[in-house]
Amino acid sequence: MRELSYCPRCGAKLRKGAKFCSRCGAAIEDISRRKKIEIIDPSYEEWKKKGRISVRKCDIFCFIGLFIFGWLLLVVYDRAGKGKRGWKLFIPIILLWILGYWIYFIFGLIGLSIYIYGWYSIRKTIKRYQKMYEMELRRKVFKEEAIQEMGVKRRKELKRPIVTLGLADPKHPAREEIDKASAIADEIIEIFVGGFSCNSYAARSLISAIDEALRKSPSDLDLLVAKSGALCLAAQFKIAEEILDEVLSINPEHFEAKQRKHYWNEWHHLFAYPPWSENATTLHPVILDRLRRRFVVQIVRDGLQIGVGIFYPASMDQFPKGLSSRMRSKWQPILSETPYGPLIAHYILIEDDPENPYIAEAFLNPSVSDEVNPFAGYWLIQRLANLASCFIVLVDGYKILYNRRFLFPEKLRDELKSISETIVKKAPQLDEEAWRAAIDWHTTHFDLGTIKFLAK
Repeated sequence: MRELSYCPRCGAKLRKGAKFCSRCGAAIEDISRRKKIEIIDPSYEEWKKKGRISVRKCDIFCFIGLFIFGWLLLVVYDRAGKGKRGWKLFIPIILLWILGYWIYFIFGLIGLSIYIYGWYSIRKTIKRYQKMYEMELRRKVFKEEAIQEMGVKRRKELKRPIVTLGLADPKHPAREEIDKASAIADEIIEIFVGGFSCNSYAARSLISAIDEALRKSPSDLDLLVAKSGALCLAAQFKIAEEILDEVLSINPEHFEAKQRKHYWNEWHHLFAYPPWSENATTLHPVILDRLRRRFVVQIVRDGLQIGVGIFYPASMDQFPKGLSSRMRSKWQPILSETPYGPLIAHYILIEDDPENPYIAEAFLNPSVSDEVNPFAGYWLIQRLANLASCFIVLVDGYKILYNRRFLFPEKLRDELKSISETIVKKAPQLDEEAWRAAIDWHTTHFDLGTIKFLAK
């Protein structure tokens, strides 16, 4: 048993005994005595042993039971592992129907009402059992596939996180379903400066679309994380958290699931971020607003997963030989150890002129703050170390000059991992003055000539 701990309006976690939500300010009635039962029900195992009666069969049996004295309701309860409860409902229903026939029809109506309630109640239970069973199957499939694919060499490398394009992979088995779900998200979610909005009823279509993708790829943990986010849009926060628990039970180091689980209020789900792809033709107002506030590295929704874009202001005057998204590009982070503390310098390189390619410089502050902030340099590097690509984007106001996905080569993945581990270990603290001094020191001492393309 545990206390209900979520705001009914925004889904934020509540402190014990809270009367107001710390995120949205909604008044919370005193729920300290209300309890939620953990999903540990012995009848679930009985339901599986007795053939897993479905919701459809439940409806058919119960409907027919209305015309043959209701005994099929008893059969449904028994098949669902709740035979005792079925008898407790069945006996008063029969008695009331008899009284309604012999004495007064109102007793029969009461019996009918109890029958319909029993039907609804067991239907809801069976539906919950079916979801639990589907989760078990997905977990089983994932483990079986992992065992089959894992060779001797892979076992040795198991501790090293495997980074792939994930849901952005063009060859993903559920590519069509993922693109469909992403398009639905673009349509039903409004992202604006300071937040987002989505009709909880419309969110059901997104959940259904993600379920279609899961049927094609049931062992994909990133799809489950995406479904958790969609469930939050539908205000189904409890189920959303249970899905995160399922993901972490399979892979305890899944970055997005772990961060979302541990920092529920601060670490937003992917549908809270503006969408981005290589096909984008204009800059999203939220991205532009953050760029004006000098946030070059931004979090975006890359289809059905979190992505990162490097957005840099530029103008066509800087490219006398022209600019095209087909031109080769590169993103390179550098951990610079300055006398004032470490900082992360990162560079965009675009091959507009092979003899003198375009280069842009920006910085991330790796300082650890008291509050978790996904946009802070410390957490952006942790996130990038768990991604396989980023978007390199040059913009002039709303106009996009260059937009391309940059796939991280193996060497860069190793460098990001090393940078991430170093700042976690050192946990630097640079105030504004030290941060500015560190930038000045780096720009004075760093050789830009070291940032270049590898030979083709």
